[in-house]
Amino acid sequence: MPGTMDGIKLSHYIRDRWPAVKLVVASGKAILEEGSLPLGSQFFPKPYDGHAIADAIARALSSAAN
Repeated sequence: MPGTMDGIKLSHYIRDRWPAVKLVVASGKAILEEGSLPLGSQFFPKPYDGHAIADAIARALSSAAN
C-alpha cells in the first residue's frame, strides 16, 4: 500500500472503527509477530490458496449471520 498505512495498520483502523467487521488479511510477509493483527482476524501468507480464502470468507459470513 502506498503512503504510511500498511495492511496491518489498516486492519487495526477497521477494527477500531467498525468492530463487527470480519477481517481476512493476506500479505507477502509470511511471518507476523503474534498479536500484530486484531483479535479474530484471519491471516493468509502469499501465495495463498484461493479456496482457503473463499472458505474463510464463507465461515466469517456464516458466523456473522448467527
